Amino acid sequence: MKNEEKINARQMAILTICFIIGRAILLVPSILTRSAENDAWISALLGTIIGILVVMLLIKMMKREPELSVVQHSVKHLGKWFGGFIAINFILFCLMVASMHARSMGDFMTTQALTETPIEAINIIFILTCIIATRLGIEVIARASEIFFPYIVLMLMILFLFLIPELEIDRIQPILGNGLKPVIQGAYANAGFPFFELIVLMMVIQFVNRPKAGYKGLMTGTVIGGVFIVVLTFVSVLALGAEAVAIQIYPTYMLAKIIDIGDVFQRIEPIVAGIWFLSLFFKMTLSFFAAALGISHLLQLEDYRFLVWPLGLIMCILSLIIYPHIVYVMDFTQKYWTLYTGSFSLFIPLLLLCVTWIKERTNRQRV
Repeated sequence: MKNEEKINARQMAILTICFIIGRAILLVPSILTRSAENDAWISALLGTIIGILVVMLLIKMMKREPELSVVQHSVKHLGKWFGGFIAINFILFCLMVASMHARSMGDFMTTQALTETPIEAINIIFILTCIIATRLGIEVIARASEIFFPYIVLMLMILFLFLIPELEIDRIQPILGNGLKPVIQGAYANAGFPFFELIVLMMVIQFVNRPKAGYKGLMTGTVIGGVFIVVLTFVSVLALGAEAVAIQIYPTYMLAKIIDIGDVFQRIEPIVAGIWFLSLFFKMTLSFFAAALGISHLLQLEDYRFLVWPLGLIMCILSLIIYPHIVYVMDFTQKYWTLYTGSFSLFIPLLLLCVTWIKERTNRQRV
């Protein structure tokens, strides 16, 4: 299957930013403050640094053969059976990430806005939008991200500016009052969610018209996305306090509720919801696209589009059964998600790099 569609490095950077802030914009502050309390912003900073190092590892893997996807790399270098096993698990991982984001949208809408609407209806509508976008292709997804990204940035800036009167610097003190262990625990959770998930984008980066520029775009997007997470966590603690953030499921949504400037600007929750809807859509769509494309690569099909509808039906079902409730998934993310995502973002590239290095060395010795 040839990659006839092409995107540019700027679009790759924007897709990376949207992928990072996706579900994290609402959940990460709460997850980090549960571990690190008022030092959650330090955990976010350390998590971002770990994420940058992981992206460097992923880029090193892709530079070996930039025209191949993760699935094609696995089958080519690890063999039909073992490589196929790795590829199948990676495809399931991409589908799981997409399904979790569909469920997150349903949970948010049924608890915060449309409380009388069945979650099935919300999930189906959101997944249908994702299916349509995936069928249109990566070029359309990338161009749509270019159109909507300025609005995401604008809404974030409005949120941060309006929160300035609510910020109290005392709420982050004392710094490292509980030592380094809680901070490291928070960084561990932040590394797995969302940075280790970036291996999904290795199914997208092969579409960049200039590979070297694409790697730069991926790294730029990782840094900017990480800065957004750090600033958001920092502002959440300053505005609400660590204890209040930790007990909230959607602390960022609560930030919008406390804004009150001259009895004129208040209750701007739609701004936060808008940021989340857009970024979540792109992350879910990219994960779903990666799963569909991965299956086509594994089966050596000419096109992935005819797989989209049956795969979308599977995602609908998964989005309803993947976890029982939002509190469960937050606890799981804090404790175990990093181990699961690390088995892909660390194990796969390290294994492929080792195998290709051994092959190259063996070939040189034979010559």
